[in-house]
Amino acid sequence: MSKKDVLNIGIVCGEHSGDRLGAGLIEELKKHYDVNLYGVGGPKLEKLGLKSSFHYSEINIMGLLDPLLSIFKLTRLRKNLINLFIKNNINLFIGIDSPDFNMGIHKALKKKCFNKNIQVVSPSVWGWRQGRVKSIQAYIDLTLCLFNFEHNYYKKVGHNSFHLGHPFFNLNKENKEKILKKYNFSKVFDLQNSSRTKFYKRFILRDIEWSSSESSLEPGQKKSDFDKDPVLDRMETQLIKSGINTEFVKNIDLSWAIQDESRLIKQYANNEYILLFPFCSPKHKNKKWPYFKDLIDRLKTEFK
Repeated sequence: MSKKDVLNIGIVCGEHSGDRLGAGLIEELKKHYDVNLYGVGGPKLEKLGLKSSFHYSEINIMGLLDPLLSIFKLTRLRKNLINLFIKNNINLFIGIDSPDFNMGIHKALKKKCFNKNIQVVSPSVWGWRQGRVKSIQAYIDLTLCLFNFEHNYYKKVGHNSFHLGHPFFNLNKENKEKILKKYNFSKVFDLQNSSRTKFYKRFILRDIEWSSSESSLEPGQKKSDFDKDPVLDRMETQLIKSGINTEFVKNIDLSWAIQDESRLIKQYANNEYILLFPFCSPKHKNKKWPYFKDLIDRLKTEFK
């Protein structure tokens, strides 16, 4: 029996579905290589020999506020992983989903090492996030896509990709129907309105009432014109037309975020502070909230 070549792999995933995808990929690689794993993953990857540097849930942070509050921790965890990968001279880095966390690793390794970078599950690059593709082309050698339309998009822009397929399609018809019946969906409110959710509507949730941008258009109105409105205005219109109370769409109650903030201040700052992020897309500066300066002046007046 011939001896297999050794392959040192750095891998990062932050949730269960990524753990399953990564485990399937590593199982195939183990048929051809002696694989050493470094990084972070879930129980399926750990059964294949990965000793996670920390629990993979630590990078599974969703929403708007939590990533901002955890930015220092996430930066530290990412830096430690980069150092780990460099120390062990990895041949291959595999980032699974978590694009905002993994892109920093792809970028750092591409600048410092000679390994190849693979991203499993494509970041959103169509629509309003097309600017991302420049970073993907610069720092990622191959993207494994769950959906064929993603693969076709990358072919158009000249990026190496492969249509991996969605794990849902590995289920037989009986199991698919069993899963959908279990949750008994009657209506979907699609506030993301992306190409990916259109895929779900077309192939997975085909017989369910679907609220979307298209269902919110006035007679004769074009979706391209509707999409020019600020996102909260679009969401409000869509929900109203679906019969949903929209009291808090533009009047968000964030009082929960300032209750007992002592732990946050102790963790992230030495003194009291107010942190503002006046972000907007460079392509849609007209959507930037225009009152940041007024808010700052008011805060300075109220909190001297």
